[in-house]
Amino acid sequence: MSELSPTKKHPIPKELESTIKRRGKENLHNPQYLNHLYTVLKLSTKKVARLAGVHSDNTVNYWLRKHKIPIRDKFTATVLANLRYPRYPFTGDDQEKSYMIGLRAGDLDVQRNSCFTIKVKVGTTHAAMQTLMESVFGKYGTVVPRPYFDKRSQRFVYDILAWLDNSFSFLIENPKRIPRWVLQDAECFLSYLAGYFDAEGTVVLTHNKDPARIELRIATYDKDILQDAAEALKRMGLHPRMRVQSQKGTSTSYGPQKAACWSLAIYRRTEILHLAQNLPLRHSEKTRKLTLIVKTFRNKRLCEVQWKDIAPDVKHLRHQINDEVKTFAAQAKQLRLRRQE
Repeated sequence: MSELSPTKKHPIPKELESTIKRRGKENLHNPQYLNHLYTVLKLSTKKVARLAGVHSDNTVNYWLRKHKIPIRDKFTATVLANLRYPRYPFTGDDQEKSYMIGLRAGDLDVQRNSCFTIKVKVGTTHAAMQTLMESVFGKYGTVVPRPYFDKRSQRFVYDILAWLDNSFSFLIENPKRIPRWVLQDAECFLSYLAGYFDAEGTVVLTHNKDPARIELRIATYDKDILQDAAEALKRMGLHPRMRVQSQKGTSTSYGPQKAACWSLAIYRRTEILHLAQNLPLRHSEKTRKLTLIVKTFRNKRLCEVQWKDIAPDVKHLRHQINDEVKTFAAQAKQLRLRRQE
C-alpha cells in the first residue's frame, strides 16, 4: 500500500496531518482551512480539535458557526465517525478521470456500497493489478486485497477492492461508448486508452519463423468502444485494424461466447513505438514488455531483428511474470487458509 494511503491508525495521510498540525489554530480561524477539514475531508470535530491543538470540540463548533459552515446532523456524524475505511474526494483532473473511466470500461466492477461509499472491485491473479489499483485509488481510499478460491478456474485468486467517497460516482455507470468529451481531447483520449489497455490489452512480442513480430492488441466484446478508439487513432495518423477475433457461440473454458469478440490492433513498428512513448500505462507487466520493444526496435526495422537475438530477453521476462503470478497465487492460498483457521 502506498505510504500516503489512509489506514485506520492514520485516518489521513501522514504528510497532510503534519501540515495541518503546523498550522495550529489557523485551521479554525481560516474558513477555507476549516471547511476543507470538516466538509471536504469529513473529519470529526474531535479530530479537527486535536489537529488544531485545542482541548474541546466545542471550540470547533464555535468556529464552524462563526464561519457559517453547515454542521452535520447526528446521523451523518455517527456514520462518518464509524466508517471502517477513510476516503478522500477526487481531485477532478480530467486526464486522471479519463484513465479511471477507461479502466472501468475494461475490467472494474463498481457499485454504490452505501450512501457514503463507492466500492470498486477487480478480480485478478496478477500482483501487477494490485499495484495498479493502489497507484490509481490508494491516495483516495483504502485498497484491500481479498483472497478466495475460484471454483471455475480451480485456483486461488484475489479480489482487489477500493472504498471511495461519493465524488467517484462517475464510475458507477459503465458507458458502452467512449465519452465525447474524452474523444475531443487528445491527452484525455490517450489516458482513457491507457486505462482500457491496462484492463483488456495485450503487448505481443513473438515471432513468425525467424523475424520477430510485435503488436498492440485489445480483444473485447465492446465493439462500439473499439470503433470509437479506432476512429480516434486514425485522426492521430495511426493505422489500427479492427476485426472479429471469434464468433458468437465459440467454445471457451467458461462456456459458449454470448457475443462476438472483436479485436483492435496496431502492427506498424513506428506507431507502436509512438504509443509506447505516449500511453500513460500503469500495468507493470505491459510497461516492461513495451520497454523491451522500445529497446529492441527503436533503431531497427522489424525485418532486421531475428528472433534468436531477442529470445533470451523475451523468455526471461516471461519467466519473471510467470513467477510473480505463481507467488501471488501462493500468497492468496496462504492468506485464505490462515483466515479460515
